[in-house]
Amino acid sequence: MIDERFFSISSLHSIAPAKINFFLHVTARRKDGYHELDSLTVFAKYGDNISLEENPTKRHDSLHISGDFADILNAEKNISSNSVLKACRIWREAAQEQNISLPFFNCFLEKNLPVAAGIGGGSADASATLNLLRQFYPIPHLKEADYRALALKLGADGPVTIDSMPKRMQGIGEILTKISNFPELGILLVNPRIKVSTPAIFKKLKIEKLQRVIFPEFPTNGWENAESLFSFLNQTRNDLQLPAIRLVPEIQKLLSQLKTLPACQIARMSGSGATCFALFKTKDDAMKAGKILRSSPNTPQNWWIWSGETYPSKQNPMKDF
Repeated sequence: MIDERFFSISSLHSIAPAKINFFLHVTARRKDGYHELDSLTVFAKYGDNISLEENPTKRHDSLHISGDFADILNAEKNISSNSVLKACRIWREAAQEQNISLPFFNCFLEKNLPVAAGIGGGSADASATLNLLRQFYPIPHLKEADYRALALKLGADGPVTIDSMPKRMQGIGEILTKISNFPELGILLVNPRIKVSTPAIFKKLKIEKLQRVIFPEFPTNGWENAESLFSFLNQTRNDLQLPAIRLVPEIQKLLSQLKTLPACQIARMSGSGATCFALFKTKDDAMKAGKILRSSPNTPQNWWIWSGETYPSKQNPMKDF
């Protein structure tokens, strides 16, 4: 249930959709320690909710967190490092460079997505905040390239979560290619409520030992239907999945259960985990699978489970809230 504060007349609202890596290939390790990737990123019609309202009585931004996963973030010692507040600071600094003074904000975050889960929740929260500030507190003459550069300051997933549309993501996350045709799919997301450290996953990854596979050529125009997309995805993988399973064996159990669900086309881990997903041709198939998984005696009661659909290429999530 959405916190009632998100319906304040004076506040601004946005959704921060979950980001799913349908495939993720690690292509190189740079001298600076960063890894170069090749990934297909898609967004679910579910996520965190962000709300901002001016607070003229304060001389700093504040953050109030609610939702299913609020306790984890509220327990952090340094709340000022939260990505929402970071986005406010980045936008304020950019405005000050043009002698523009911005008010301070009360920020409200309804945390519906698992934390450190491989679905870009923190980056999506920051990007949603940045989008709100750009829309309602614009900086004159700020070019699109400059805005993307600000988004990259939010983290590697900053640029791709700015508009939350299906994209091919390369480099360290800064090279993005829009996909003109992408079907709406049914999707089931499951997280075992175990936080996974991305640096620990990459530390386990041995790039030189990755099985070399000739992957299919990425189609310039995308995919007209689910069948052609599934055929393509079956020739790809997530290179971080095996290292993650070595650290969190529960991921393997989760994937095994997903693969047995009726009408499941593909089951895979997203990002660095531990969230896994199952893809279906329709939302109805995904909803039915979600009910089966929840009622299964083999499903731990603490698993986080969501079923629904993804955003297609012709629907912008940022205009849905």
